[in-house]
Amino acid sequence: MAFAAYFVAGAASADAVAEARVDYEAGAAAYDKKDWGTAAVRFSRADERVPNPRALQLAMASALHLTDAALAMSLVERAEARAVDGSLAELARRLRQRFAKDAARLRVLCKSECKPSLDGHEIAAPSTHWLAPGAHRVEAAGFEKELKLTGGADVEVVVPPPPPPPPPARAPVVAPPEPAAEERHGLRPWVFWTSAGVTGAAAATSTVLTIVSGQRHDDFVANRSPETAAAGEAAQTRSTVAWVATGGLLVATVIIAILTDFGGGKR
Repeated sequence: MAFAAYFVAGAASADAVAEARVDYEAGAAAYDKKDWGTAAVRFSRADERVPNPRALQLAMASALHLTDAALAMSLVERAEARAVDGSLAELARRLRQRFAKDAARLRVLCKSECKPSLDGHEIAAPSTHWLAPGAHRVEAAGFEKELKLTGGADVEVVVPPPPPPPPPARAPVVAPPEPAAEERHGLRPWVFWTSAGVTGAAAATSTVLTIVSGQRHDDFVANRSPETAAAGEAAQTRSTVAWVATGGLLVATVIIAILTDFGGGKR
């Protein structure tokens, strides 16, 4: 069972040919010992590395002695894809007739670039797999699908594109700072109004004292005596002092008015 006799030069790399030869020779040794399971797997692997009609034929012949429906149907699909004829076509027909209802076919597709895995093993996409009935799991970034396959099922799983990344966090809106209250350099208005009120009261008092002083003067003119003279002089003094104080308060009020910040402006 020389592998080199069935290898078409230039169809694969030297490394692939070397690895395929190792698998082929291991399969041939197992085939001679009627170790059908090892023979089917190693011949199938050799054919995968370097397509070889003889390796595929021996893999299918070995699979006829097994109960591995998934392996048998994967070999059938490979043979049918190559449009084989003769003994290969007959082996494919017999395997399909025997195992088609005992294996499930799964196709895995991606809507965008992805690296899916099947039952924890990374697979290509798109790809087709024959599986034993039961539970299986397809995963990809951000995607997971549990499958319950039955014999003869033909299932397709399409991996959606990964979800878009979350939008960047928006910076919190910070209200502009309130304008600082303008510094006031003048006196408060209430200082002026207080001073004006006190000045007005002083002026009113001075006016009353002036009237009283005039009355005392009239009393002295009508009745000249030391008593009326003293009372007139005292009234005159009080009136004079009151007006002097009123004048001082008026000057102070004017100065305060100049220094008062009435409109919030700077002085």
